[in-house]
Amino acid sequence: MVSENNSMDHKPLFSVIVPTRNRAHLLQHALQSIQDQTFDDYELIVSDNCSEDKTAEVIRECAPRATYIRPSQTLAMPDHWEFALEHARGRYVAYLCDDDVWAPTALERASQTIAESDSKLVVLFSGLYHAPDWLQPDLRNVAIFRPNTGGVQEKASDDTLRTLFHRCNVINEAPRMLNSFCERETLRRIREGVGNRIFLLCPDYSFAAYVLAELPVWLFIDEPLHLQGVFPEGIGSTQIFNRGEPAREFEREFKNKLLQRVPLKTSVVTNLIVETLMMCQEKSPRLAEFQIDWVQYFISNWNDTLTLERNGVNVERDKEEFFAVLKQQPSSLREQVEARIEAAAGISADEWARQHPLRSAVRKTINGSSLLSKLESSVRRRNSDAHNASAPQPKALAGEAAGFSNILECARQLPALAYEK
Repeated sequence: MVSENNSMDHKPLFSVIVPTRNRAHLLQHALQSIQDQTFDDYELIVSDNCSEDKTAEVIRECAPRATYIRPSQTLAMPDHWEFALEHARGRYVAYLCDDDVWAPTALERASQTIAESDSKLVVLFSGLYHAPDWLQPDLRNVAIFRPNTGGVQEKASDDTLRTLFHRCNVINEAPRMLNSFCERETLRRIREGVGNRIFLLCPDYSFAAYVLAELPVWLFIDEPLHLQGVFPEGIGSTQIFNRGEPAREFEREFKNKLLQRVPLKTSVVTNLIVETLMMCQEKSPRLAEFQIDWVQYFISNWNDTLTLERNGVNVERDKEEFFAVLKQQPSSLREQVEARIEAAAGISADEWARQHPLRSAVRKTINGSSLLSKLESSVRRRNSDAHNASAPQPKALAGEAAGFSNILECARQLPALAYEK
């Protein structure tokens, strides 16, 4: 499906790539948000990773100008993203995940910023939208933003890389392919230098590491123009919340070659991101100067594990491995990690290990004590927004009160909705 606007003799400003697989019911909102754009100089490429649902039908109905591509066999997510990139012709490349949406002015705002700066990398602020059927009832149909300036900020890439390697976890405002407009020539140059692929285990974080190593600065549009969907079907969402089936399916596609570099082998977000960063270091000498903060690595793994436990996941084996591996670490590292765990839980790490068969009783004790719960929460707060410790509190908008019932309706009211008091 190629429209006249997508004729082969025209090189658009943007190549908008939407990778998708068996999520037609989510895809329609992503595609409609592209149709809603106030800027028209783009090509739309929808890459269908061998879906077995009504994906092709939804594309025909919702995006008549789209170029439809499909690999010959089902690919793991990073491979699929690479496959899709090969088809881009625009000056800049942007990926929109099939469970995400843009505000109607997203492309226009990005194009203005590029025209004024000629930046090779422009990044949008991302709000979070929780689906009407999300796994936490109190967050259903709720969007979350932090206060925004509405301006464009220049960021030093080395500062962002240091934050990535220190935090060892999700950083929503880092340049990731899912929130970025990156010059295609820059991507081509990076790929040639790192083995002809830019998307690794966590493709959004391998993109971040590689492109930040290539470009000294990048621009951040501090305006809510992108909504990142939090859905039960989401790989990242379920990996964080309960290691659900979408996350497990993602893992199976790597055929037991998921975690080969990190000390811990548990399947949590921290491990996947740090494994990805270490993979990038092997390919890019420029990244050698940035070192993983191993204390933060263990603490972040521990916090990921506690999150899963709170959401009903049996993490007994995860904890056993955690303490076994921690004991093998240098004493200075081990003591720092144990001190943080002790502060959070109110007992020593050794005591945690000894009482492990009683883990549910210990958890009950922590949950029943406001003091211990606050101590535990303080560790997580130190891990969040470490690059901006004075960040204002986020703003939550319930759809029922704000007038939206799904992610697309929310996006259509951006950015004004996020600025309402």
